[in-house]
Amino acid sequence: MGYWIKMKVKNSKHERTIDMLVDRLIKSRKYDLVEKDIKYSYRGLEGQIDVMAYLRNGFKRQRFYFFEVKSTYNKKSLKRAQKQFDRYKRVHYKQYVEGYIVTMKKNRKIKLKVINGN
Repeated sequence: MGYWIKMKVKNSKHERTIDMLVDRLIKSRKYDLVEKDIKYSYRGLEGQIDVMAYLRNGFKRQRFYFFEVKSTYNKKSLKRAQKQFDRYKRVHYKQYVEGYIVTMKKNRKIKLKVINGN
């Protein structure tokens, strides 16, 4: 009897897309901080964020940009990204957060689609 083990492959399309997105967000100089692979846990809700960007807007409230990377864009991946975003929002309900699902097209262009925001 064989067993399948799920693990992240270092050079997978998912990882390459995350690295490309982080690189582009940093080079844009629009954000104060860009991080990847963030894990959180609060009152039984656990999750992981592929990429989070942070923007401090002077005296205005802080803004967080949630990026969930998926290998393909379809209804199933959109539903999973929405679920992940909603879980994060339940834990961080006081934050201003915009959510995006990110996929890489064949021409290596990144496609962003808004999940939801405040």
